[in-house]
Amino acid sequence: MLSIIFLLLTTTSNVVDCQLWNTSDEILPWESYIQLSDIQRPLGLTIDRSSLAHHHFAIGYFCFHSFMYDEAHDAFNFAINITPTFIEAHIGKMLACKHALWLYTDFDCGLTAYNAIKLMLKTSNVTLSPFQSSLLSTVYQWYANQSSITVGEQAFLSSIANLSKSYPNETDIRVLWGLSLLNVAFENEFQGQIEPVPIIEAREILKTVLTIEPNHPGALHYLIHAYDVNQVDIAEKAADYALTFNKTVLTLSHAQHMPAHIWIRTGAWLLATSSDRSAIQVSLTLCATKLLNRLIRFSSIELESVLTQFNTTNQISSFLLCDAENRAHSTEWLSYSRLQTGDWLGSIALLNDLFIADNQSLLTPNHYLPFAYRTQARAIVDLFFWYPYNNQFLNKIQPLLAFNEEQSLIFFE
Repeated sequence: MLSIIFLLLTTTSNVVDCQLWNTSDEILPWESYIQLSDIQRPLGLTIDRSSLAHHHFAIGYFCFHSFMYDEAHDAFNFAINITPTFIEAHIGKMLACKHALWLYTDFDCGLTAYNAIKLMLKTSNVTLSPFQSSLLSTVYQWYANQSSITVGEQAFLSSIANLSKSYPNETDIRVLWGLSLLNVAFENEFQGQIEPVPIIEAREILKTVLTIEPNHPGALHYLIHAYDVNQVDIAEKAADYALTFNKTVLTLSHAQHMPAHIWIRTGAWLLATSSDRSAIQVSLTLCATKLLNRLIRFSSIELESVLTQFNTTNQISSFLLCDAENRAHSTEWLSYSRLQTGDWLGSIALLNDLFIADNQSLLTPNHYLPFAYRTQARAIVDLFFWYPYNNQFLNKIQPLLAFNEEQSLIFFE
């Protein structure tokens, strides 16, 4: 009994400790909204909780591991503005120029960040440690060969593996090693393989991280990706990681969405619905808080009602640009999960939200349109399962016909 009480007290202490920053009054409202969990020595840095620059950095690195790249860049920039020689924040910016697993590398962004580091080192008295120098050289590999992303990813993988082996106590570097293996596993070379060798290696490396840091957000996140394959008995092995990640990263949309990858694979539709609804809700809250510079919470995820908070077309456009990829992705997935649970009107309501975002975002090219196309296509496929049942078919087709009057996506005879 005493051991159980001790475990509970220790766990509670760890959770509270995640929030103990002496600088909480000095960060922006959207940063305050993000509930941090601990990463021991991120990028090899010993965090100083009395440092405002470190607080911004911790937020940025937390966002990076949850694929919230714009927020990561913003927070890293805040840290650098306070401490221009903050090498880990500079390296964090470089890392966030690569959208790992999304097949996107922003070479201009990465090289600009790298050149800023070289200039800072030239004009300051800062001397990098061997570890920092090796880490900088490793991250540079992603951007060194602009003619081939694949070559850069292979070079990064080789370098980060060597760095992790040279500094075995830096568990966060091991997480980047696991991420790099997943990056390589998703390349064309391994297409068609359910479990290519790099994915199996990534799983083992990331599992060793969790034995030391059981709530490391990056390790949990990437393990979900590592088990997100089209085979139920494999995907279900990530159920515990999905549950833990969902409770570890509460206020970032992609993190709330990620468990749905496993729930959909395993047919847990209600859990998938809950994950994506939460993802949309925290995305709306974060973006509204960021834009209006005050905490705003939404009980509804209906986009029309949310947009009433904004007064101008430019505000609406800026809001719809914020976290657009993650929120549109979660909206598409939630619409699909609602179809599977029989919530036809709820699914169509989300299609309507994508159309509204499409019409009011002023993005060129329009970011939301592909998500709207796919969402509508799934609704139509589902609709024709009901074709033999005349009344149900007619009831379900009416909401889609309403869209046909305004959107030239699919025409019905």
